[in-house]
Amino acid sequence: MTTEYGKAFAGDGFGNWFRDRCAEAGVPGATRAAEARATTSELMAMFGWQSPKQAKLYARAANRAAMGVHASDKLQQQKQNKTPVP
Repeated sequence: MTTEYGKAFAGDGFGNWFRDRCAEAGVPGATRAAEARATTSELMAMFGWQSPKQAKLYARAANRAAMGVHASDKLQQQKQNKTPVP
């Protein structure tokens, strides 16, 4: 693929262009898809990635965020029950 000027995309250029086209089309971004628990294979299919490397980055970030929320919920529940922290 080439830019609107007929030149090859450089560096992150294609990713940025693709992100913009997804936003214009109302297609959710990879972060939202990963947070919705899309699998690595599903992310690859949605975004046309050939390697699972990029999909795994998004999945790991989404899992880390979910675990943080889960841990916060546990602490809040513990506080409400006035259970001492081990």
